Amino acid sequence: MREQVSWHIGEDQIFATLDIPEDKSSQSALLIVSGGNEIRSGSHNGQSELAQHICNQGHYVLRYDRRGIGDSEGENIGFEGSEDDINSAVQYLYAHIGDNAQISAFGNCDAASALLLNCEKLNLKSLIIANPWTYDPQNDHEELNSEDSKVSTPGAAAIRARYWERIKNPKSIIDLFSGKIDLAKLFKGLMSASKKEELSDLAQKLNLILSDMQKPVDILIAEKDSTAMAFMGAYKSKIFAKARNNPHVKIIELDSASHSFADKASKLWLYEKLSSSLNP
Repeated sequence: MREQVSWHIGEDQIFATLDIPEDKSSQSALLIVSGGNEIRSGSHNGQSELAQHICNQGHYVLRYDRRGIGDSEGENIGFEGSEDDINSAVQYLYAHIGDNAQISAFGNCDAASALLLNCEKLNLKSLIIANPWTYDPQNDHEELNSEDSKVSTPGAAAIRARYWERIKNPKSIIDLFSGKIDLAKLFKGLMSASKKEELSDLAQKLNLILSDMQKPVDILIAEKDSTAMAFMGAYKSKIFAKARNNPHVKIIELDSASHSFADKASKLWLYEKLSSSLNP
């Protein structure tokens, strides 16, 4: 069963959708946090379909529109200012299910980063996050493309990964000698790929949080997505050594370029990993 629900943050009304399992005595719930400026139904109803799938397995599922997005009132101040929005959704679930509710949360891209930034203040059982955003925002309202992630120049880690994929392809060698590859662009790309990147302030914050994390965090990675490549570039650095050794943090990778796991194979993989996390 699906219900349209709402609550208030101050004077602003928040609109949300709650999927209710057949067994209403269930104590398990998943909170889905939207990334970017995406409404709670998700790109091409992706989050709506995900909610139905998880609900069919016996979990409550709550999706909401952040303030200033979709149906919800108020000002949109971006993912870094979304603490009250996320916390209000968690509190709604506890009020609806009961104090013994076991609530996990899922978010992709900057929603993943928002959950990490605020996880210490949220009474959650676990986190399942995907392709965490690590670039420092240029402004408070930077747009998010639902499939290709934020409009941004890929970092050196992402560029290196892309060039390595091309180098492994024999067709690239043929294209190089046949003149199909622009040598000037190739040189410029190689120069960008060779740069040593400093970790962003956001990446350093995420490192500290993951290093000290005391609850399960599954990080789902679409290996060929630029946002995921940037995160993995940071995650594999020396600075993230403590986070990599944290037994509560698990990286799970998929050979895909789909930022939002939109194609059929990626979507089924996402469903499987979420189900595994919620039903250990």
